[in-house]
Amino acid sequence: MPSFSTPLKLGPLLLKNRVIMSSLTRDRNLVPGPLQVEYYTQRAGAGLILTEGTMIEETGSEWSNAPGIYTDEQVKGWRKVLDSVHARQSFMYLQLWHIGRVAHPLLQNGRPNVGPSAIGANGGKFRVLPGAPGYVVPEAIKDPTSYIGLYRKAAERAKEAGFDGVELHSANGYLPHQFIDNTSNKRTDEWGGSAENRCRFPLRVIDEMCSVYGNNRVGIKLSPGGGYNDMGMSEKDTSETFAYLIQELSARRIAYIQLARYWDLGDPLKRGKEVDIFQWKKLINSEHTALLVNTNYNAEEGEKTLQADLADAIVFGRFYIANPDLAERLIKNQELNTKFNMKGFYGEQNMPFIGRDWRAYGEQWTKTDIGSWERSRRLSLSSSSINSNSSLSDVFNALEITDSVSNIRRFNYIAKVVQILFKEKLGELSGNAQRSLFQVIGRMIDMVLKTGDNISLMQRILTQFHSSIKSAYPYYYYIGSAPLWQRHIKMLTRMQETIKQVQANMTETDEDDKDNDSPNDNKLTFDYLPVEMQREVVRRLDNGTDIVNVGMINTNLYRVSQELLIWRQLCLYHFGGDTQNSDNSMLGEKILRLMRKQRNDVDKNNIDWKTAYFKLKRQYGLREVYAEMIHQCQLCKCLYWQDTDHPCPYETLSPSSIPITPRKLVTILV
Repeated sequence: MPSFSTPLKLGPLLLKNRVIMSSLTRDRNLVPGPLQVEYYTQRAGAGLILTEGTMIEETGSEWSNAPGIYTDEQVKGWRKVLDSVHARQSFMYLQLWHIGRVAHPLLQNGRPNVGPSAIGANGGKFRVLPGAPGYVVPEAIKDPTSYIGLYRKAAERAKEAGFDGVELHSANGYLPHQFIDNTSNKRTDEWGGSAENRCRFPLRVIDEMCSVYGNNRVGIKLSPGGGYNDMGMSEKDTSETFAYLIQELSARRIAYIQLARYWDLGDPLKRGKEVDIFQWKKLINSEHTALLVNTNYNAEEGEKTLQADLADAIVFGRFYIANPDLAERLIKNQELNTKFNMKGFYGEQNMPFIGRDWRAYGEQWTKTDIGSWERSRRLSLSSSSINSNSSLSDVFNALEITDSVSNIRRFNYIAKVVQILFKEKLGELSGNAQRSLFQVIGRMIDMVLKTGDNISLMQRILTQFHSSIKSAYPYYYYIGSAPLWQRHIKMLTRMQETIKQVQANMTETDEDDKDNDSPNDNKLTFDYLPVEMQREVVRRLDNGTDIVNVGMINTNLYRVSQELLIWRQLCLYHFGGDTQNSDNSMLGEKILRLMRKQRNDVDKNNIDWKTAYFKLKRQYGLREVYAEMIHQCQLCKCLYWQDTDHPCPYETLSPSSIPITPRKLVTILV
């Protein structure tokens, strides 16, 4: 009597158990990367892993980061996943996926979505598009053989990557299912009408896949009850259509047929029907083709189904999200994590998109006593509890980044972190992290408008943010609904205009000051500067030695910054060989190289330091200079502001710390 632990012969493969990992839509990377390697390796205890739905061509789905198998880079990415899974004695089939009519033209460069007929599905919600529109009427496919060719090419790439087999996703209202169902297929040619004609498309695709892999390494997934994506025929049509299809599939001696039961939670329009999937078991030649069953099975029902010889293996989905070592726990009859949080399956609860992974970047997850995985919780949100395994939103909250914006010593450091996040990492942040980032930028804008300081810096940040959103639209992968992002864009535009006006007003004031300059303008003193500039100078020089920052305070200081001392100090500080030595006898190689380029002889006493500074700045960029930085303890790895106390738990070991640059902080947390 078979059980979960009983090996199963599947074509030429001998599966170590009868626990199959279901295809679970992911939305991580177009090209599989390290996260996919880790994810599938964790679940390599399964007898067979069925990959997430994998696109056979670039398609405008609701999952903008779902992977594909249509480029060489994707083949290489999958190969790394397979190497790791095979090293743990498991097998992988690639699920070939085309979504057909439930794509959206605006998400595929204007190409129309396609289907067997020009009949749109009801429902749907493309949250990444303005107004979150639903499904649209597709363009009827003129020549279905062209799409059959796409499936063949995808199977060839899967074989190149090293997959043990391929599965045709012919369920859940996607392209092959759209041909099968007589409510979405109203064709009058050889591809529509009778059950034989409507099943022609998936059977021809199966034939092409078999010609690449061999019949015994090909599988198919079917959902006869329909429901999902507005699918469903009458009971009579369902019984007759799938009887014909399953007979034909069995005659081809493919490796397996996977039948998914009807699930009412996946049928918001109640289009589907509860059907007995075992009514077709007798049509399957079990000597050559295995029957896999899926949807809403628990440990007890799965075991009984195997013992009754109703199915050859059980396919689990949600349990594999919550229990990465599911096969081991089922075989040993151990307790499972059954407290499903559907909103947390694919991301944090505030994420509206299905498909985001449950393990967000930068979060630390630990295994519980019963084998499930949960995010590590800390005793408090004090800075002493924050380390490199914390999420970015945790760090922002614990280190009070938003409140720290008002501290002039920390402003530039925070501004640099924000710039890097906006320019390079915005799409990788979780919903909570993006919310924290918006709060910080809002506080920074308030400070700039209130004090009139750092206007140019804030303008650059807003421009970068606006550019990042604009360049990604309408394919942006940021968290939140389209109306939310429209509000963000309007807010950014409004703030940019406000800051431009403030900047223009200050420029007019400077011009008035220039017109009223005294005859002794070449002997300006500190007292002559406007009050707001004096305040800025004091803030920059509050340690009494930071003279190198004077030249970077404000463009209005051109009258003061022309002094030789300032430009010389700036050059030596940023480009000199010894940053601690203010003597120009220690000229850096960068400065000497510039001087040699300008003239053959090097006269150290006759240097135009101002010209040299700007040339060197353009060529090399400036040293990052911050009055205060976040530090990391080398013992406990906690992060904290350098001017705050750090109660290291290993204080008896004489803890030491290192400063963390903004880029390093972003690298650690994202």
